[in-house]
Amino acid sequence: MTRQKSTPAVRRFSLHRFWAPVTGAIFARPGRKPRLALFSLAGSPMEKCELQKRIGQWNDEFFALCCELQRRPETFTPEVFARLLAYSERIARGKHALGNPAR
Repeated sequence: MTRQKSTPAVRRFSLHRFWAPVTGAIFARPGRKPRLALFSLAGSPMEKCELQKRIGQWNDEFFALCCELQRRPETFTPEVFARLLAYSERIARGKHALGNPAR
């Protein structure tokens, strides 16, 4: 019996509207913690440094947000993807408050 490898669900996004051109992807596999990957960082060294700081904060909050998904992977729907993506864009704009989407 061959073991089937699950293909990760991938949602690509771009943060270029908010910063130096950055593209990334959220990878999610059933039963695994979703993770964020960033690539194509452009811009000055200062911009990159600032972006990495914000992405570090984003990752912490992203993982906290994904705890429920770890426990119940079946809840990882396209709507959840959309919420996570919207959250990532708020973080990219510097809006770090999870509970205040109006900010």
